[in-house]
Amino acid sequence: MTVPCMVRALKLSLLSGLLVVGALNCKVRAAAAPPTVCVLMASAEWPQSRSDRQRMLRDMDSLSERCDGSAAFLALLGALWLEEGEAAQAMLWLERAILLDPAVLGARVDHALALAALGQPAARDELLGALASRDDVPASVIRRLRDSALPAQALQTADTPARMGRWLQRGEVSVKHGSDSNLDRSPALDGITLTSPDGPIELPLAIPLRPREGQASVGELAWRVAYDTGQGALWQLSAALAARRATSESDTDWQYLQVRVDHWRAWGPWRAQLQSALGHSTGPLDEPYSAYRFGAALEYDHGACTGRAALEIEARRLVSSRYLDGDLLGGLASWECRLPWAPHWQVGAEVKASSDRPKSAERPGGRQRQAGATVRISGKVSGFDVELSGNQVRADENEGFSPLLQNNARRSFRQSRLNLEISRPVRLPPVGPAVLFIQWSDARQTSNIELFSDAGTSAFAGLRWRW
Repeated sequence: MTVPCMVRALKLSLLSGLLVVGALNCKVRAAAAPPTVCVLMASAEWPQSRSDRQRMLRDMDSLSERCDGSAAFLALLGALWLEEGEAAQAMLWLERAILLDPAVLGARVDHALALAALGQPAARDELLGALASRDDVPASVIRRLRDSALPAQALQTADTPARMGRWLQRGEVSVKHGSDSNLDRSPALDGITLTSPDGPIELPLAIPLRPREGQASVGELAWRVAYDTGQGALWQLSAALAARRATSESDTDWQYLQVRVDHWRAWGPWRAQLQSALGHSTGPLDEPYSAYRFGAALEYDHGACTGRAALEIEARRLVSSRYLDGDLLGGLASWECRLPWAPHWQVGAEVKASSDRPKSAERPGGRQRQAGATVRISGKVSGFDVELSGNQVRADENEGFSPLLQNNARRSFRQSRLNLEISRPVRLPPVGPAVLFIQWSDARQTSNIELFSDAGTSAFAGLRWRW
């Protein structure tokens, strides 16, 4: 790369706010020519607002497979993720950009800054030492590398507004419609066997229990506002509302509202989280209840992986049947990684255990212990986003559920669920960018007490908007 060409590219990227070399005519070594759309995206102006940046991120992410041979495109994509504060995600694209063209200095600088954000400052310090003595590198480049090495409190100056506190907000709306083979999570029973001192009693049901199948529409609205202090801490308030409407089985409708407050603190690759939440569920089929949750979690980033450990306390309170109230204490551990040989794919696993203690001795079953595991796989296939998850949960109670059911046997049950979502970004002229998705789910519960066994499959299609 010639010196004037490199300086010109660096000046353009600095004006945009991050160092990205987007001029393809400045590349010395070129592979197969990337598609025209990749060239146009790589040379686009830096977005002036967060909403524009997120829109540009979605557009570029949908093109990432087609444009994986363009170093300029990948460098810009990595720079956008870095600006979003997603250093691990940025690393994936910046590394590939550097492999394609090591001369892209903007990508090298962003790569060093991403490593520093992940708690590995050696690459930044090494690059700073290599560039400090060169007279062909703009002073602003050196200043940016030096400023990133200063303590957080030293960065809170008028010269570095990006480190000052700022307000952020995000929202999401989704609507979907489909069918569910078991809207009320009902077992299939023709009768019940009751136990008594005189022996079992076969009691046929006048109206056999059958799962209710039908179509349903689901709407979800989520919104959150956050304040980033600029010193490794963030406060967030979020609210989510979801409701389901089944026209043929309206007594299975439900609504759910949750309000939550989170506080995050970060130290290099470590993050700590405290949260409190209030959830309320209503619907004609089940008695309304409220759930009060308090939790603490610790996360750690290691390369392209993130580990998480969390504790949660939940107090569940019903409106009328207070004898069914309970307090839950649970813990979980999870690990999620992006695959180094397939950066569009990530795999995660989670294990969870909890104990649900009744508030009243009258609650059937007494204390309930649960243990479960979840596996998630997500990635891209030919421009489509694919997410597959499966989980297994086992629950056991320490007291007999009812003297009338299997001689007061202790209830236990196993739950299994398999979910699949396939989505693709689309542009709708009236509303702009959106995500079109289809969802499929299979849920089953088996119990030693047949009354608590059920199974159902659902399929939905819908649209999702984010801003």
